[in-house]
Amino acid sequence: MSRKELLELLKKVSSGDMAPDSALDALVDFPSACLGYATIDTQRQVRRGIPETVYGEGKTPDQIGGIVEKMVESGSPVLVTRISGEAAEKVLARWPDAVHDAMSRTLICGSLPGQDSSPIMVIAAGTSDLPVAEEAARTVSFLGRGVIRAYDVGVSGLHRLASFRKEMEEAGVIVAVAGMEGALPSVVAGLVSVPVIGVPTSIGYRSEERRVGKECRSRWSPHHQKKHNLTTLLFVRHLVFFHTILTSRSLLLLLLSKHLIFSIYLHC
Repeated sequence: MSRKELLELLKKVSSGDMAPDSALDALVDFPSACLGYATIDTQRQVRRGIPETVYGEGKTPDQIGGIVEKMVESGSPVLVTRISGEAAEKVLARWPDAVHDAMSRTLICGSLPGQDSSPIMVIAAGTSDLPVAEEAARTVSFLGRGVIRAYDVGVSGLHRLASFRKEMEEAGVIVAVAGMEGALPSVVAGLVSVPVIGVPTSIGYRSEERRVGKECRSRWSPHHQKKHNLTTLLFVRHLVFFHTILTSRSLLLLLLSKHLIFSIYLHC
């Protein structure tokens, strides 16, 4: 229930167009509705202007269906993120007008009123980043804001990003989605005066390297693990010592880079 709907309800009671008992029935699940497995904050839209978002990952299709049903009954638009295909089918069978997007794993029932304000731009470095970028874009659209999309415009080809310069200047906020290198948000922030939100994704070669390194460490014996922990502790103590007595920034960066190389050697 939105603030406007609640105000209309109170006006009807005040004018005599609605009996107090009827108004009480309409507010039976206000400010929260308990389903046993979930307690829905039905007052959030009144307090903050936007309803509660349903995080679908880890929830069963029946649980998601029950939550969506209760929110729809309370007059609230619904955004479900990280929803599985099975759960989406269950919701669509009950509410055919709902919109499911498999790439972003979102499902939307209704939306908030449109806002007369600058659009929000969502930029993605690569095509592999689209699931995260589209989740952000569809969330923005659900909240009633206009969306500008610019995809596959990473820093490896800056001329692609430059072709969207006009759209970047029109945006009120820019969401920059990029992989492990994280360079795109910094580049975008240097081109515009509006806020830039950097969203990292687990895409890129470094994420695979970390996974392999983790597997290597999991095969270590307790003796090797203990030796590694002691060696790392001694190295960190020396690093802190040198950091205390040295004032040269370049030398400190050199020590940090040596620490990184040393850590990679130990991990692999």
